[in-house]
Amino acid sequence: MAISFNYELDKKNRLGKYPVNLRITENRKHKRFRTTVLLSSASDWNQKKQCVRSSNTEAGSINAYLERLLEKANRYLRELTEKEIASAGKVFEMLSGEGQSQSFYEFAERRTKEIYEACSIQTYKKYNGFCNKFKSYAESRHRDPYGFKFKEITPEFLGMFEAFLHTQPNQQYKKEVKSLNQNTIAKSLNVFKAIFSKAVEYAYVKPEENPFNHYKVITVETTREELTVDEVNRILELDLPVGGMEWNSRNVFMFDIFTAGMRISDILKLRWRNITGGRLVYQMGKNRKTQNIKLLEEALAIANLYRTEETTGDDFIFPYLTHTKNYELWRTLVTQRDIDNLTPEKAEQFDNAISAKVALVNKGLGKIRAKAKIDKPLSTHVGRHTFAALAKIVGTDNLLLKNLLLHSNLQTTEVYMGQFGSSAKDDAMRAIIEPLQPEAQRKHALIEEISKMDIKDIEAMLKDFKNKATKKAYGKRRPK
Repeated sequence: MAISFNYELDKKNRLGKYPVNLRITENRKHKRFRTTVLLSSASDWNQKKQCVRSSNTEAGSINAYLERLLEKANRYLRELTEKEIASAGKVFEMLSGEGQSQSFYEFAERRTKEIYEACSIQTYKKYNGFCNKFKSYAESRHRDPYGFKFKEITPEFLGMFEAFLHTQPNQQYKKEVKSLNQNTIAKSLNVFKAIFSKAVEYAYVKPEENPFNHYKVITVETTREELTVDEVNRILELDLPVGGMEWNSRNVFMFDIFTAGMRISDILKLRWRNITGGRLVYQMGKNRKTQNIKLLEEALAIANLYRTEETTGDDFIFPYLTHTKNYELWRTLVTQRDIDNLTPEKAEQFDNAISAKVALVNKGLGKIRAKAKIDKPLSTHVGRHTFAALAKIVGTDNLLLKNLLLHSNLQTTEVYMGQFGSSAKDDAMRAIIEPLQPEAQRKHALIEEISKMDIKDIEAMLKDFKNKATKKAYGKRRPK
């Protein structure tokens, strides 16, 4: 009974990659074993020579891996033939079992590279950060990270890895030594979990052998920082040098609030063409959802601070990226699709440019925080939280608020959310920022002062006010 082996290129998967399978043939029936090879282009594969073409920069290492796998398959076949139990299914089972002993770290690196090549740069950075932490853990155990096999990753291993993460310094704090907090650790463990789920999907691990079936990733509830109306007013009242870092940071922060908590990365990518017919229309970079909201006068006034006679529709509204390296390329990225079509290298450079400018905005907000005497952290994301807080002050419907924020984790269906049309969102926007208007601020301040008074004094004051109002209305108070 003849059994043969042959490599073949599979059809494109949902990641846009072409997997290479080892086809095991017996009596014209096939078993296909999924290798770790994922090619970006079908033209990289030479079916006749059963290898990756030399034009692929990783051809050497990939072909060496395929040769080792083929030798392994032939060795298993010889062992099974000697025992007179040889079959395509048996060879497949042995290869699948061998998958459990393959290097977890090698698979994690390959998965990280897949994400990078798909230009999901923010996700890539999370995965790359996890790989670095895993490597540090291996070094702390005097182990080669590639030496950890899938079968070694047990719930007990996860517990030891999490304990190790608790000893690692938090890079956000430069002046003082602080360890990673629980939620940051949870993010790393969730990447770990995602990589293992992908290994199950690729048949490296059986579903029942996933250690996360028995290990819970714990997060802790945190206090969401948001500003009060008074604190926002203090920021508005600051006398800041026009054109300076703090002035620009305040403009971005307030624009954030006036545009329904717009994410800073989306603000920095805004073009004048995104303003049309008195509305702001753009696609969110994080979840690719389209936002279409009324551009309030307050937001437009901020944007117009940057408009010049030479301004065109393709120019950035906030000129943070104007003097950066590769600006001429960034200027051509008019739509989200343009950004998605960048090469991985350029996509990473663009993401790094955005991140650097976000840090600059936050640096300015740090100085504003001190000048406004605000004892809370102040960052661009606080603007999004503040918009939500203002919405609750005026009693905005929860579902309508979620529709304005366009959260990606909505549990309510898009059909149900669709009941809120543009008119409802526009009215909600105006109502939400109403407390920031001068007249509303005066009323708010007066109410705050009255609330501190004794109830009897308030009643006496109201009685006196009514008497004066009545006399004025009916003209009973005549000059002598």
